[in-house]
Amino acid sequence: MGLENRDYGIILGAFALLLIVSTVSMILELPIKVEAVVDLINVLVIFASLYFVYKGVNLVGGEIGRAMSIAAVGIGYYGIYILPHLYYHIASPEMIGPFGADSVEIFLHTSTTLTFFVIAWGFYQLYESGKE
Repeated sequence: MGLENRDYGIILGAFALLLIVSTVSMILELPIKVEAVVDLINVLVIFASLYFVYKGVNLVGGEIGRAMSIAAVGIGYYGIYILPHLYYHIASPEMIGPFGADSVEIFLHTSTTLTFFVIAWGFYQLYESGKE
């Protein structure tokens, strides 16, 4: 039980695309424009993954479905907050409402940690459900 050839192809293809986009962006000096487009693609991929989690939860249900749902909450939160987070880094505002830049940055970066914690918790629950 491991990765199949097509899995390796998808993963290596994604890394190759990363290198191509990064190289083209550096050569053409378009980092912010490319980043903005990639950020929108990220959100689309995130919500596409949530669709497949939804389909998977309906397919398997039970504790495995619960674990997948927990991970999906983390992925969904990431999809919601990542655009304001990236806007913050691109625009570099000094204040957002009554909050200073440091407070906002701490909130946003802690949100990243939160999303990965929730996703990890979901995978841990998946592991635990397999032990029973």
